[in-house]
This record gives sequence, structure tokens and C-alpha cells, in this order.
Amino acid sequence: MILSPASAEAKQQIDVTADDQQMINRFARLNLKSDELQNKYEEFKRQIENLEEAENELMLQDDFNDDDDDDKDSGSDQDPKILKPSSNIQFVVGTSFTAVNKTECESLIEQRKAEIKEKMKNLNDQLAPMKDEMNSIKSKLYAKFGNNINLDSEDS
Repeated sequence: MILSPASAEAKQQIDVTADDQQMINRFARLNLKSDELQNKYEEFKRQIENLEEAENELMLQDDFNDDDDDDKDSGSDQDPKILKPSSNIQFVVGTSFTAVNKTECESLIEQRKAEIKEKMKNLNDQLAPMKDEMNSIKSKLYAKFGNNINLDSEDS
């Protein structure tokens, strides 16, 4: 039984059945799982942004190296065997760094972005039915309890 604090004069009593409690518990579990999946989704978005930033840095490095090529044409006596910075890029693989060239790095970035986007799609596919069920439970509980129950998240 829940006592509504809505009005000081009239306290309304609402009986909470076992089915109601099961719906409340189910909603709480779905809400927790939904929050976890949304946090993962946000982390994947940050990873995509970082990879896009790395792509942009590679392009900028290309522009920088193109300027160096112009210096070679002007009679500079640099050894052509000396590696340019773009030919020795450190790429994270697991918990270590691996030296790769620019082309390999671009390919690895594109591959990693595709993997992450696939994971994001899978998260969305998991979230959609969860949100539908949560909305269904929420409407049933609000229909019965009205303002006596709060199922809205704090962020919304």
C-alpha cells in the first residue's frame, strides 16, 4: 500500500499488487540495462570521434610532408632513405603500439570505425525493444498510480 503525499488533506491509498511490484521491478531492471547500453553507445561515439580526429591529423601530416617534398626539389642534400614521420606512425593494437605506414594506418582506422559502427548498430537493435517494453510498463503503472509513482529518469 502506498500513501500519496500529493495532498495534506486527503491521503489516497493505493494497493500495490504482486503483479504491480513485478512490473516495477522489471522496469527497474530494464532501466538499469538501458542505461548501461547507452553508456556503451556514448563510449563508442567518443571512439569514432577520436578515430576521425586521427584521420584529420593524418591529412594534416600529409600537407606538412608535401611541403617537405618541395624542400627536396630546391637542392636540399637530405638522404632519401631517411624515414619521414608519416612512414612510422604508432597505431594502438590492444594495449601496445605498432609502427605502421600511412596507408596501413588509414586502412586500420577505417576498419576500426566500421567495427565500432557495427557495435553501435547492435546496441541500437538491443535498445529499441527494451525502450518499447519500458514505455508499455510505464504507461500501465502511470495509469494505475498516476502521480504517486515516478518512473522518469533524472536526466530527461
